[in-house]
Amino acid sequence: MVDDAEAPLRSILLEVIAGPQASAAAAIAQLDSQLQALFDAAVVDNGDDFGVDVAAFVLYLAERLPDDVPCEQALSRVCGGDLLLAMACAMGHAKALGQLERRHGPAVARTLEGMRSRTISPDDLLQIVRQKLFVSASGPPLVTRYAGQGRLSAWLRVTAKRLGLNALRDGRERLDVEPDDDASEVADELADVELAVLKRDYHAQFREAFAAATARLPERGRTLLRLSVVEGVSVRRLGVLYGTHATTAARWLAAARRALIELTIEELGRRVEISSDDLAAAIKFIRSQLDLSITRLLE
Repeated sequence: MVDDAEAPLRSILLEVIAGPQASAAAAIAQLDSQLQALFDAAVVDNGDDFGVDVAAFVLYLAERLPDDVPCEQALSRVCGGDLLLAMACAMGHAKALGQLERRHGPAVARTLEGMRSRTISPDDLLQIVRQKLFVSASGPPLVTRYAGQGRLSAWLRVTAKRLGLNALRDGRERLDVEPDDDASEVADELADVELAVLKRDYHAQFREAFAAATARLPERGRTLLRLSVVEGVSVRRLGVLYGTHATTAARWLAAARRALIELTIEELGRRVEISSDDLAAAIKFIRSQLDLSITRLLE
């Protein structure tokens, strides 16, 4: 084990990451100075180091670097100030907690607006979310899951929304509803809230992600989608136009739709830090808007 107090910063990083990521990191010129500069900028951004030294910060960062993104690219994406603030909050630093509340508390509260039951008040729901984010009796608090690869503000809104919906689901049996209320209707209502929050919070990012994904789609896929969705060409007619059987044209069209959804999710991930729990909701939202988005973009 490397002694954090004495080791170069690159050694701390390389001891945590492994495989191709470690090789890629080792090849980065001036890695030590880059990590030091990232920490220094994080301190300036917050106006405080919250008692965290650079070695501890690099270790915390290294433990959260994604495995599926080239190391140099992942480091360039790190929001150092946000990561330092989240780290200090996870440590229970009072000044950091106060600073996060001032910066992001109002946005988190707005995210929870409308998520009300007859037994959980908005204030109680906000308190539940705060407890789950920053306090844990059995393991690290949830804020430790923030990896710094997107803005903390976006991560907090997404996570707060998820925690709020979970709290309402957990309390569903205690909701003050009429006896003939159908539980599936309650679940559908919660799902609608989830989609509405995604659409409201990430409308611009969804549009940007969809446009970028469409541009990355192979030409045949874009043409098939335009002909099918915008111009209403039947699958049988697509087969005639491409000199193939209708079933082959249908497979091509389905593959184009699936690729567009996957590329949109990938592009969205580059713009906001979306939790794994929200992927299903994001995919459902994109599918629900797919034909409309294709029409707007390709007509």
